[in-house]
Amino acid sequence: MNHQLRRFVLPPVIAILAWVGPLAAHEEPEEEIEELTERIARAPESADLFLQRAIEYQVMGKLTEAAKDLERSLRLSPGLVLAQRELARTYFAQGKTNEAMTSVTSALQATTAGADRGSLLIVRAELYHARREPAKAL
Repeated sequence: MNHQLRRFVLPPVIAILAWVGPLAAHEEPEEEIEELTERIARAPESADLFLQRAIEYQVMGKLTEAAKDLERSLRLSPGLVLAQRELARTYFAQGKTNEAMTSVTSALQATTAGADRGSLLIVRAELYHARREPAKAL
C-alpha cells in the first residue's frame, strides 16, 4: 500500500475499530438486566439504575417492563429528562399516544434549552406525525 493511500485509508479504519470496540464488549441484554437487577437490590433508590434497566428492556422489546422501570425512575427523580423522553417513546411504541404526548409535554415544560429540549421536540414531532397532525409537528 503506497504512503498516500495508507494515509487516507488507515484513519477511518482506526476510527471504526475504536467505535466498534466498546460495542463488542457490551453484554447481552439479559445479562445486563440481571446485573442491573442485582445493583438495584443494593441501591433501590437509584433512578439511574432503573433508567439503565429500562433501556435494556427496550432493546429486548419488553415495553411493559421498560415502562414500569421508567415510571419508577421518574418517581425517584422527577426531573430526569432522559427518563421522561424514553417513557414517551415507550408509550408511543405501545400505541399509547396520549400518554406519550403527556410525558413529552411535561418534560418540555421543565426543560428550557439545550440538547435535552431538542430531543424532546423530535419525539413530540414524531408523535404529531403519527397522529396525522403535520402542522403541529413543525
